[in-house]
Amino acid sequence: MWYMVDDVLGIRQLEYNFLPSWWHGTYGIGFGERFFVSDPDYRIETQRFMDRTVHERFPGLHLGSADPKPQPLGPGWGSATIPSIFGCEVVFSEDGYPWNRHLPGDELPRLSLPDDLSTVFPISEIERQMRYVNRKLGTDAAPLWPSGGVVNTALQLRGPDFFTDWHTDPESASAFLDTIHRLFDRVIRRNHEACGWHGLLFVACCSVSLAGPKFYVEALRGYDIALQALAMEIGAEFEIHHCGHFDAFPEAYRPIPRVDFLEVGWKSDVRRALDAFPESLVQLVINPVFVSSTPRAEIGDRVDQILEAARGDRHRFSLLVPDLEIGTPEENLYEIYERCRRAR
Repeated sequence: MWYMVDDVLGIRQLEYNFLPSWWHGTYGIGFGERFFVSDPDYRIETQRFMDRTVHERFPGLHLGSADPKPQPLGPGWGSATIPSIFGCEVVFSEDGYPWNRHLPGDELPRLSLPDDLSTVFPISEIERQMRYVNRKLGTDAAPLWPSGGVVNTALQLRGPDFFTDWHTDPESASAFLDTIHRLFDRVIRRNHEACGWHGLLFVACCSVSLAGPKFYVEALRGYDIALQALAMEIGAEFEIHHCGHFDAFPEAYRPIPRVDFLEVGWKSDVRRALDAFPESLVQLVINPVFVSSTPRAEIGDRVDQILEAARGDRHRFSLLVPDLEIGTPEENLYEIYERCRRAR
């Protein structure tokens, strides 16, 4: 449900994301297990409906397509993919993304890596459905590797107790992170070797803001440096998704040799991020509550300030308007677009 504004702005500059709850409440689309996992034909046709619908509903935003082509979409457990490999129960709803239940704490020390990823669910199902979809559509799309980050996955597996584990039993917590990283490495290498995947290697650090830069440096940075090296090895680009406030973190992330794409959270200093990562496309994640509850003029003024801060680097700066929910004033979406258009 992610839509990049068509290239009428001249540069990659603006993206919108409508939540499953927006689609379900507005158009009655059922997501759940059928959409995300079990029915590839339903998934493909539903995506075509959504692409056509946003094009018709928001004609001034240049989203979607009047006549969308079928896209080779595989199944997607989202952020629950890696946890499901480790045996977590995945929960589906008709109006939300999949999520997983935590594993009991006594199971964590027994986690191990599978010998053959091709036989392990859900990797086996992702690859099976992509073979079906490619045959049906005459395409040659590679399966999408499970996205996420080491620390995000640790929290999905263990819950917030992971941070307590780090302080009370750092040796076991480090071994736990090592296991997660090794699985990431194997999954990425399999997709590259078996399917030719070499896209954008996405590392999510959503929860790093809860623990601070010192924790990131001590516990996590080594994994991200290793994943960035893997990205270079297979010809992929490397992305860090840091949706929290970024201003305390540039020095913590900067030892990573190259960051091709950097997402920073709301109210982060855009200028500081651009200067600290001159090789990166920097994207600011706008707070959806701000978009849904702020008067149109105030939204426009704030967007102007953000774009002014990026002056001189507009060619590598973009805005993401995520997690749009029912009740968000549509005029506010247009206001963000118009301010970007004026400032190009």
